[in-house]
Amino acid sequence: MFSGNWKRAKHVTKRITQKFLHRLQNEVLKRRLPHGLLGPLYLWPGCNHKIRAHRTLWWKAGEHWPRSIWLALQLVVYFRWIFLVGPLACITTWKRWRAEDRENYPIFTLLILMRLALFWCIPPHQVRQFGLLKHPRSFLNYVYSHEISAYHALRSDRLGQASSKSKILQDKLYLTKELSKKAIPMAPIIRHVECALPPPSFIKLDLELTDVFCKTRSG
Repeated sequence: MFSGNWKRAKHVTKRITQKFLHRLQNEVLKRRLPHGLLGPLYLWPGCNHKIRAHRTLWWKAGEHWPRSIWLALQLVVYFRWIFLVGPLACITTWKRWRAEDRENYPIFTLLILMRLALFWCIPPHQVRQFGLLKHPRSFLNYVYSHEISAYHALRSDRLGQASSKSKILQDKLYLTKELSKKAIPMAPIIRHVECALPPPSFIKLDLELTDVFCKTRSG
């Protein structure tokens, strides 16, 4: 009996260890970026609401980890990005852009790209996607790809929906009706959106002021 309990405990321990190591690999070895925008201004008292919103998204992303472990992992990924991966990605990407269109990528655009990528962990392709080379001060206005999971998790928390309802909520018609009951307007189908002003994106980050949200990549 003791031998059977020992084997069972050993098997459970092995599975837990393997699962932890797998998650550790995904969080460190397979990640280029932290789970959101990170910058020194997070430590500055009295920062504006946009910085607080991005900080909230980053903090939300680690809610399923023990905070001490998660913070250590984030620091590893962060320093690897700003000292190793980020500079190489910026220079390589900028050279490719400049080879394709020399006139629109003078040397100062590399400096802007490096500042946004290394100071705030915004990947180069999204710097161009959101038009930040021409409008670098607008970088806090958007939800970036590595923040999307935390963004939707945070918005779902505000809706008060339990995880058991997640499959039901995949039905867009049901979702529209449920959100309408909460006085949250929804557009179940968006066929075409025109944006006259740069940057060319209508996905705005404003967690504190609105109950309306749009999903990127779908609509």
